Amino acid sequence: MSAGGRTGPGSGRSSNYPDATALATLIDRLAGDRAPIDAMREACRASAARLTWARTVGELVEVYKAAVGRQENRAPLPRALTENRRS
Repeated sequence: MSAGGRTGPGSGRSSNYPDATALATLIDRLAGDRAPIDAMREACRASAARLTWARTVGELVEVYKAAVGRQENRAPLPRALTENRRS
């Protein structure tokens, strides 16, 4: 079973269930069938494998680079806004 873009049973992703009956139905299904549990486990492992420090830091650096690039392309702030003034 592929996780795809779905949420809910078998996807390995969280989902909000509208009521206690829907949640109880899911729990009953999972208790009687290992296949959805196995599919969720594999989807979670695949998702967790992408969560590395190297990737996280790399993405953060790219966000900072984009932010700095936007700052460099902006018009300078008025001097009154950049001076350190004491109140």
